[in-house]
Amino acid sequence: MADLVLDVFTCDGAGGNPVTVRTLDEPLEPGPMMAEAAGHESRETAFLLPPATAGGPCRVEVVTARRQIPFSGHAALGAARAARERLLPGGPDEVVLAMALGDVDLRFEDGTAWLTAPTIELGSDWPAPEVRATLGLRGPAPAGQEPPRLAGAGLPILVVPVGGLEELHACHLDAAAFRAFGVRMVRHKALHARVYAFCRETRSADNHLSARLFLPAEEEALEDPASGGAAACLGACLAVRGGLEPAGREIRIEQGFEMGRPSLLRLRAGRHGGIEVGGEVRPAPAGPA
Repeated sequence: MADLVLDVFTCDGAGGNPVTVRTLDEPLEPGPMMAEAAGHESRETAFLLPPATAGGPCRVEVVTARRQIPFSGHAALGAARAARERLLPGGPDEVVLAMALGDVDLRFEDGTAWLTAPTIELGSDWPAPEVRATLGLRGPAPAGQEPPRLAGAGLPILVVPVGGLEELHACHLDAAAFRAFGVRMVRHKALHARVYAFCRETRSADNHLSARLFLPAEEEALEDPASGGAAACLGACLAVRGGLEPAGREIRIEQGFEMGRPSLLRLRAGRHGGIEVGGEVRPAPAGPA
């Protein structure tokens, strides 16, 4: 069966974060999966297997050319669409994926795919001056701004508030400096940490936050256009500080504009607790013949 290339978290039908979904009959070892992923244009590839038993979850392994990823929000949403179209009779609105971090529940509502994030681990606050320095930001953080906080959904994410769109656009992560600082803060846990900078100023009045995700541990990419896992970590940080309403209201996050891949992520409190992240999933435009 041919690979399915999808754009996830698209904004007005464009942009988003691409993922390649490969449907398998039998599992592959990590080495062959990573070798195959190296030949794809998308940074992450989701290898999708049918349920082992009737009514069970579809199995998913997410890899890059260099490593396995225990949880990826955009890969989960893409794999869920592929599963309902290719593997699950009747194209159900609710899909369960067995990922390395655990089972992930997904559902489709009025054209939006939603996932319930795995448990988010909240860690320590980090000193803002040192974090801002690794992002190339000068001057102190705005008065009253919450400090950067480490969170995790499979991979550690440092959630960093900045002053506005001007500061967000100016961010340029010094990967080596950040890794060295991170190891001093939390030792080995920072080796694959990512940095999710966000602000409360937006380009569109319909949205609420703007964000950028930097990948200092990755050689093949320095920034990600949209990340469901990072958005879930941001949601967990907002929730403990009273910034995520318990029901109903969505927080709409702009991302990827600096990369020319405009993306829109939706964030809300889950119906039964936890954090939900949603967005549009569309087939990627076909390249030149």
